[in-house]
Amino acid sequence: MFESLSPADDALLDELKRTWKAEIGNAIAPLQRKVDGLATRASRPPGSIEPAIPDVETAGMRFCKSEAFAMWKPQNPGGMPAGANLKVAVGELTTKATILTSGNLSPITRLPGVAAFPVPPSGFIDNIPWRPVTSNTVQYLRQTSLPTPGAKTQVAEGDAKAEQTIAVQLESEPVLTIAAWTSASTQILLDLDAMQIFLDQSLLTATRQEIDRQTLVGVGPPAELKGILSIATAFAGSPPAGSTPIDTVSMAIAQLAALGVTPDLLVLSPADAASIRTIKTSYGEYILGDPAVTAATPSLWGLRVIADANMTAGKFLIGQSSTAAVLDRQEAMVAISFEHSDYFTRNLCAIRAEARVGLAVFVPNAWVTGNFVGAFAAESSAHTSVPPSHAKK
Repeated sequence: MFESLSPADDALLDELKRTWKAEIGNAIAPLQRKVDGLATRASRPPGSIEPAIPDVETAGMRFCKSEAFAMWKPQNPGGMPAGANLKVAVGELTTKATILTSGNLSPITRLPGVAAFPVPPSGFIDNIPWRPVTSNTVQYLRQTSLPTPGAKTQVAEGDAKAEQTIAVQLESEPVLTIAAWTSASTQILLDLDAMQIFLDQSLLTATRQEIDRQTLVGVGPPAELKGILSIATAFAGSPPAGSTPIDTVSMAIAQLAALGVTPDLLVLSPADAASIRTIKTSYGEYILGDPAVTAATPSLWGLRVIADANMTAGKFLIGQSSTAAVLDRQEAMVAISFEHSDYFTRNLCAIRAEARVGLAVFVPNAWVTGNFVGAFAAESSAHTSVPPSHAKK
């Protein structure tokens, strides 16, 4: 025979039931949210599933994962400003779709992907070497002319052999700091996707673009690097009447070839690059090829063509890339701090990107710059309606 429970036992059993139910509910809740999230994703139309995480981490992703950033985050607002060393690398930015919840509010869906800013095309600094340095001033020997008179034959035994003169001079180049900064709220720092865009596409890109500009057209210390255009040899050719810019480039190559230099780069303004691409014959055929077929690496007379927005329209630069170098004292760094004005009390922070670089031009005679002579169109005394036999059908 079972004895009936006392009122106290009934109360204890009811309390245990409530406790177990609450614990089971707490355990099931996260699983239910995951199931709801999967159901939401499954109901999306084709093509709306989040993209795969890219294989290559961007600068922003590395920064957000860095130990320095984790230690700095607003949970520790009194900490010292933290920085992370980063390479300037801009790539495709993607995010995973996530379900955000706040208490009993309805879930907030964050759509996958971000609207990335346009990435600048490959510039001049992407096509010359970078050399690491460890000081704020760099000295090197610059070759000012080719060795003369070169080797000669010793006609008879005992005759003096040819003495070669090598013209060099010691150059001293300063390393300059090139930087950009802006402010942001602490809230945006908690949104790592926005941080990716901010770091990769804004400050680091702005710093890189300024390095590219100064390396090419800088006016010189103390304000800027001394750009290679101010050091390069002047073009000495005189293209005949009826020449096009393509002819001018060929003559500049010949000027360097006479010195034993084999150039590999041609820097143009975007406008001039486009004008040269559209030069046509008198019967309407594009000289540089079918516009429906785009070359992976644009070239002219065997030179890699760089369309750099910092180049002045109507000018060109031709040279051998190995005879110049960017002096890399400090790779791009991103630092964040509250310690600016009243930013701490306003929940703002200052974010800075900077690099320390210089420029060395070892052989100025290996670079030629000048102005284009001739029209950006093929000359013809008469327009023929029938193309010659060699023309493409």
